[in-house]
Amino acid sequence: MADEEMVATPEEIDVIATNMGLLATYWLSYQYVMNPRKYNDQEAIRSEIHQASLNIISIIALYLRGHSRQMFDDLVSSKLPKHQFADFLPQREDAPPAASKNATPKDSW
Repeated sequence: MADEEMVATPEEIDVIATNMGLLATYWLSYQYVMNPRKYNDQEAIRSEIHQASLNIISIIALYLRGHSRQMFDDLVSSKLPKHQFADFLPQREDAPPAASKNATPKDSW
């Protein structure tokens, strides 16, 4: 790669992408087979999706260098917080301003 954050040949990238796609596609089915009683437990599903994302990105860990590798290490060691999907969405124009990060729950009502 040009920025040297990932060292992989085009052939390796094709294999990595295929493996990531397979894992992303079948992880929840695998978890259902392993734990069918948790099928409707939203917290368990959230946890499994987080675990799936760690497993998916761990496929590329051996190829990461520099800042990208440090971010990966921080993520898997829980130094970085878990995020919700909404954390990555752009701010809507009609949405109220976000509460201050220092606000207590009663202050953000």
